[in-house]
Amino acid sequence: LRHLEGARCLASFWIVCAHYMPRRGAPMLHGAVFRVNVAVCFFVVASGFVTHWAYGSLCLSGVGALVDFYLRRFGRVFVTFWVALALAVAALAALGEDWGDAWYVTRCALFIEQWVRWCPNGPSWFVFAMLPSWLLYPLTRRVVASVEDRGGAQGLLWFMGALYTVSFGPAVALFLIQRGNITMQQHADMSFWPPAQLADFAMGVATAALVRRRDRRDVDGLDVLVAAGSSGEDSCGSDGSGASPARRASGLVSTRLQRRLADACAAVVVMLVLLLPRPEETVALNLNGWEPMLDHGLAPALSGFLYFAAVCGDGEESVAARALGHEALVSLGADSFEVYIFQRPVHDIFRLLLDMSATQAFVAYVVVRGGVPSRCAGAGGRFLPTPHRRLR
Repeated sequence: LRHLEGARCLASFWIVCAHYMPRRGAPMLHGAVFRVNVAVCFFVVASGFVTHWAYGSLCLSGVGALVDFYLRRFGRVFVTFWVALALAVAALAALGEDWGDAWYVTRCALFIEQWVRWCPNGPSWFVFAMLPSWLLYPLTRRVVASVEDRGGAQGLLWFMGALYTVSFGPAVALFLIQRGNITMQQHADMSFWPPAQLADFAMGVATAALVRRRDRRDVDGLDVLVAAGSSGEDSCGSDGSGASPARRASGLVSTRLQRRLADACAAVVVMLVLLLPRPEETVALNLNGWEPMLDHGLAPALSGFLYFAAVCGDGEESVAARALGHEALVSLGADSFEVYIFQRPVHDIFRLLLDMSATQAFVAYVVVRGGVPSRCAGAGGRFLPTPHRRLR
């Protein structure tokens, strides 16, 4: 899944550019750089996909197994979060700007304060928003397995449709009721409110379940898993890889068509981001009008790309997957979370030294952002590995 690492790299740097790239004149391509709600949606769906890809076949019913899962899921995230928070506070203090007080920072470190107001490291909101999804993954996995046992692949697709209705339905209703004018506050409620990301995460889990189901069918030559029902839930003897050594074209969809569908899903996302007109009242990241429709609106296309790119397999990648699998993108994508979470404190440190409104200063910042800080923080992940490291 090298293309997934490359996509994470692009999404993380997309967000960094939206926040800190110097702004001169009207934004190009309808302000596509500011449509980072699409990048956030990708990260949420991809998180569900990667989590289930890594843990879908492992037993999570015992206390020990759950503890191991949570250590792996949260270990690197929490350590990186705390280091970034400390660096953000130090940078604000050096700049002479308000960083709150010790109790305020402690509440942020304990994952309490962000539910009330923003913490010193603004991008940390994503961790708070994802906590419910990660904590509830064992339950989500059981629900997905139950749906697959009862309805197979068709049941999973209906389940994903229901999830999409839950996540995207409120935006459609607001758009219609308010005559196309969704407010910035409503955008925030549909994005930053932690339960708002549960459905997209579950869509990612269901997408991974579809890929794993396809792989089992390719291995067994059957439409159902011979040994343990259709889902493989709690199949303790499985190695948890969820993938056959080489995927073969089988069933109704040929490998060539799969590649085309993967590229079509990627093209839908890219074209809408680049070509969708921008509401006149929208300024930079103050997303209103129809822009909040993209908070969750492209989740099916993103899930479709993850599915079709995964089932094609090595050596049979689509054009988009092959481009995203470039070594340069893959190497940086391995530390995409650090690129994201350290963007604010590193930028504040640069503000101590340079005029960050200058293009040259921003370029230097971006180069450093992909380097030392993320590598240092990411080193801790080797002792507390996260699921995406298990994919290699």
